Amino acid sequence: MPRKSNSRAAQGAGTIRKKTVTRNSQAYTYWEARITTGYDPGTGRQIQRSFSGKTQKEVREKMQAAAVELNTGTYKEPLKMTVGEWLDIWEKDYLNNVKPRTREIYKASIRNHLKPALGAIRLEALDTPTIQAFYNGLSSPCKTRDHALSPKTIKDLHGILHKALSQAVAIGYLRFNPADACNIPKVVRKELTPLDTEDIQKFLTEIRGNPFEILLSVTLFMGLREGEVLALSWHNIDFEHGTVLINCQLQRFREDKGVYRIVPTKNSKGRTIKPATAVMDLLKRQRAIQAEMRLKAGTAWENNDFVFTNECGHHFDNSTIYRAFKKAATAIGRPDARFHDLRHSYAVAAIQSGDDIKTVQSNLGHATAAFTLDVYDVARPTTLTTGTYSARLNYRVLYKTNYNTSYQVLASNLLTSNNYSFSLNAIPMQAGEVVTDIYFDFGKVPVGFQSVVNPTLSVMVNGNAVNGYQMVNRADVGGKYQGTWQTATASWVTIIRRLWNTPTLPKTGY
Repeated sequence: MPRKSNSRAAQGAGTIRKKTVTRNSQAYTYWEARITTGYDPGTGRQIQRSFSGKTQKEVREKMQAAAVELNTGTYKEPLKMTVGEWLDIWEKDYLNNVKPRTREIYKASIRNHLKPALGAIRLEALDTPTIQAFYNGLSSPCKTRDHALSPKTIKDLHGILHKALSQAVAIGYLRFNPADACNIPKVVRKELTPLDTEDIQKFLTEIRGNPFEILLSVTLFMGLREGEVLALSWHNIDFEHGTVLINCQLQRFREDKGVYRIVPTKNSKGRTIKPATAVMDLLKRQRAIQAEMRLKAGTAWENNDFVFTNECGHHFDNSTIYRAFKKAATAIGRPDARFHDLRHSYAVAAIQSGDDIKTVQSNLGHATAAFTLDVYDVARPTTLTTGTYSARLNYRVLYKTNYNTSYQVLASNLLTSNNYSFSLNAIPMQAGEVVTDIYFDFGKVPVGFQSVVNPTLSVMVNGNAVNGYQMVNRADVGGKYQGTWQTATASWVTIIRRLWNTPTLPKTGY
């Protein structure tokens, strides 16, 4: 017979008691609270939930928090779903809009790392300390893994788990994301190892006459990614206007038996490059070579549109062009170089030659100029000293940045008799924004006006600077004389030389 409504315990009502259990011949004492969360509509029986903790205070707080949720209508029964079950659902239902290669990486990370370590834990019970312990364990070898994972790999795993748990929060499975408060190891960006001017000359000499000469040269002179040069197609090359459209890449999928597929570029945006005439000539030469191969192959020729193919018209594998590159790189004394360093070499050479950063960004296919600057720009002004001048005047100092082409005031109402120092790092700027121009505005000056103490500009060079990196410095002085604007311009080159070995200095003090 169903229980009468007036005899029912109120929702949130409960009891607290002390309990002792024995495990491995050792007694453990803890506190347990039970509260009523509702009644089964069919049987009329109470639905209860229990809380446990080391102290009475701890379980009372848990019970009170649940009671508040029951009274406000926000209470949800705990899920019996495990972390592994949720990861399976997330992978199946919530990764449909990501790139195939990205999805493959996510699936492999879930299968190899996340599910073995966390999969058996109930989703609702997953907490920050458990996740943190998992991350910490990845930094050291273990029984199933004879090496520590890199900070970059751990960061990537954290990103995947965090996304999956954020989705669980969004649909109400979790109240908060337990991965939010986790600490992950700092990722130190690897030092770029592009080919310097001397290396490039040696490399081009080494690959001359090589079956992969044109492929490697085009990669270098256009700054292409490996998958982009493999997917380069004739219909995207406009010889009449001298342009090349880069809108896809060729990628190998390990989980799909190593099949190669055409996928969008890294940022899913196409870009049109206008290479140097010499590069377009190389592509014309490749077209002629491929025409000869097609005649020799006859009916065995694969009718695709790839620019770079083997003798039967089939696209090259990653491993094939990698081996060709490594052989040439080793021959010139750069066995450490990676295929991707050809792209870095292009970027550094373009910036050194004075190409506009927006142009370099566009050619590389970076989402923002800030990213291009952050990766490749190796020299940034840090401190300006104004110097002093022969006539007593008031003047101002202005500056421009790569994000703002109009001058902005750095300081005004300065005295020419004083030598001021300004930290350019103190200027509020966005990520990737740097000062590119400094302008002294003196107004009207007397005849013979000149500097007494010369102004100076301190520049910081980061560790990515390659040996032989060249900075072009420009300075100009202009003004009206007898109603006519006159300008004097000077430019000079600063060459950075890296000391690979610490020099031995002579001993002093004897």
